[in-house]
Amino acid sequence: MSDRRRFESEWVMGEMKAHSAATRQRERQELQDLVVHQKHRNSEWRLWFDADETIDDFEASAISEALQRNTTITSISLAHISNGTKFLLEMLSPCLIASNNSRIKSLTLFNCGNCGDSFASFLRQEGTTNLESLELTASGMTDGGASDIAQILRANNESLKYLKLDWNCIGTQGEHEILRSLYVNTHLQKIGLYSSGLRKIAIDKAQNLCSRRSERDFELWEVSKREPISSCSLEKMRRGLRWYCAAEDYEKVKGAVSRIKEKLVDLNEKDSIKDIVSHALHESGTYSDEGLQDFIGNT
Repeated sequence: MSDRRRFESEWVMGEMKAHSAATRQRERQELQDLVVHQKHRNSEWRLWFDADETIDDFEASAISEALQRNTTITSISLAHISNGTKFLLEMLSPCLIASNNSRIKSLTLFNCGNCGDSFASFLRQEGTTNLESLELTASGMTDGGASDIAQILRANNESLKYLKLDWNCIGTQGEHEILRSLYVNTHLQKIGLYSSGLRKIAIDKAQNLCSRRSERDFELWEVSKREPISSCSLEKMRRGLRWYCAAEDYEKVKGAVSRIKEKLVDLNEKDSIKDIVSHALHESGTYSDEGLQDFIGNT
């Protein structure tokens, strides 16, 4: 291409569809040379095709090596790579591993084959990542991938602040697991779940959980503090119990149940502790957790 400065900011390969095959091949080679020889100096590297394209073995290997060497790139954004699952993992996995001193802070994959489950599994197995933003949009993610994402969130990774899972195929089980994980995670600030397969009520709840971090911390403090029962409202105690059930923190659940019992006596309320606990289990998505139910039943 004549204007190589375009590569310095953003490379949109969709424009190539109107070019001849020879021009197209030359431009792809220029793209490889640009990355491999570290001529890309912006922090974001984008490879956006206008329609489904493929990446061959040479390109995947060359780009992977270049991304590991290039000290400038901190953000990667890819779209419409139809053989994404295999080649994207080969390309990106080395530069996403925290133990490799990864500098990648943001990763966006849009319509890159059915790579959602594979990428979620990789990130869960790796256990640590420096990513602050992760977008797996239109990635074919199912309950399996959602379960892996939930485990990542439950691990409470401090770096991950933004998660986007729009346009996926997550079912009821994945919905429950993601919601439960958001009760535990204290760092995620925003989550996108538009047309992800989740019900609207679940999406609203997930977004609400992310936006109520400080309120949650305050409620848990209120529930667990040693001050007189009269200083803590019953509603805050009930919400705190839901947090603890979702976190499967048995000892704190036990303490919350004990304090709620005292509060009911203090208020001379007719509410049944059994009904309150049952509601907390339903709300936190842990109603099917027999171990937690048995534990609470013995408190």
